[in-house]
Amino acid sequence: MNSNGQRHRLRLREIGEDGWLERLAKSLGLTGERTAVGFGDDAACLVIPAGGESLLLVTTDVLVERTHFTWETATPATLGEKAVAVNVSDIAAMGGRPTALVVGLGAPAHCEVARLASIYRGMQKVCRRWGIAFVGGDTVRSEGLILAPTLLGEFDGPRERLPLRSRLREGQYLYVTGSLGDSAAGMMVLMAGRKKTSPLRLSECDRRYLSDRHRRPKPRLREGQLLARHFDDLAMIDLSDDLYKSVGLLCKASGRGATVDVHCLPVSAALRNWSRATKISVQEAALYGGEEYELLFATAAEPRVVQDLFRRHGVRTPVTAIGRVGGRTVRWLNLASSPVDLRLGPYEHFSIKAGRT
Repeated sequence: MNSNGQRHRLRLREIGEDGWLERLAKSLGLTGERTAVGFGDDAACLVIPAGGESLLLVTTDVLVERTHFTWETATPATLGEKAVAVNVSDIAAMGGRPTALVVGLGAPAHCEVARLASIYRGMQKVCRRWGIAFVGGDTVRSEGLILAPTLLGEFDGPRERLPLRSRLREGQYLYVTGSLGDSAAGMMVLMAGRKKTSPLRLSECDRRYLSDRHRRPKPRLREGQLLARHFDDLAMIDLSDDLYKSVGLLCKASGRGATVDVHCLPVSAALRNWSRATKISVQEAALYGGEEYELLFATAAEPRVVQDLFRRHGVRTPVTAIGRVGGRTVRWLNLASSPVDLRLGPYEHFSIKAGRT
């Protein structure tokens, strides 16, 4: 009760996204006999009897106008591409392959049909690239544009080999694919380009690279499948959230701690140039940027073994060891093995401070 004797009604901003998901997981605790994995990982997983045991992956990632994107940083075509790619990234984090897509669309009545057609062409482009069947969906009226794709996929293997977040084990190495911080930098490049006030001193090549990393993320599908086939102790998550939060999610799901060497975080030359132009630290972008859609994973296999696996299979994506699993808490260390002063905090969708798109 408040001072006026009225019952307090809890708001999303008070418990945040994680608090809401925890409540939802508890309230929807009932699962059927075919549910291999429910809440808590990048995709749900169902057992489909088919003369043997095959696993069906299910994931959805909603994009809401002015929350997840703005027309300052997206075009209809790139929005369609990203809407599918971010879901493919979830399937990649489960070591699976995507098979079929349905899309829920919410759009205002005044929305131009040509704009919607361009969005769907973007989605079809990514579906063709990954061999995904675009099989339908639903359309409703809404105040702003909402895209809600649901992607189905398959995991070829027994459920014991699923690379779940809960599979961290003492002594494993922590790895990331690709580079970090590019997407956040790309968003700022696009915003600065639209405002045309104080243009960033960046080469056109750097601008294009960073912008594409934000607009057109490349899900690490082949990498996820390769890792899941070769390592039976794999824990994995995609970096839709920032690295800081994602490491915490892995550790929380496993009841483990970890040590992360901040000086080892992989960053691109374009990000370093952007950092010099904006005076925003590379560390801040790499830790808190988010929307990378790289893979964060853990295995006991040593770095040379993982890197050689990628090389032998013609995968050119860099893979970097950034720490080890161990202890009870997450420790972020510098080159001198001293704790790093992390003054910022991870992005929270429903916090009062949330202002990124």
